[in-house]
Amino acid sequence: MSSYVTEQRKRILEILKNSSERLFTVEELAEMLSCEGISLSTVYRTINRLYSKGLVRRTAIDGSRKFAYQYIDDEHCTEHLHLSCTQCGKIFHLENDISSNLIKQIQQKNNFLIDNSKTLLRGICDRCK
Repeated sequence: MSSYVTEQRKRILEILKNSSERLFTVEELAEMLSCEGISLSTVYRTINRLYSKGLVRRTAIDGSRKFAYQYIDDEHCTEHLHLSCTQCGKIFHLENDISSNLIKQIQQKNNFLIDNSKTLLRGICDRCK
């Protein structure tokens, strides 16, 4: 983040890092942290900083103008597609070779370039079926 990192910002980042397999709305994070005295505005500012620095992925929530955020857990996380369970919210990393093949096929057959750093495929995971 910046050279000025508060304990509140560290705490928000810690929650995101420890749960990198799921998406959070700003409101969910603020509710989780309200007992620690962290305000909604602090969460918004921190999320915006993290997003601008490329540390979190932003995903639109279906049927709304809201976004959910996920911590990008390593530098290779932007190189493959992700799967999101619409029931439990868990995020799964699609294997690099499967992602690459799918992206290549779409590009070749549809002349369409996918931004895999922002693409999230939604469905229902094996556990929730």
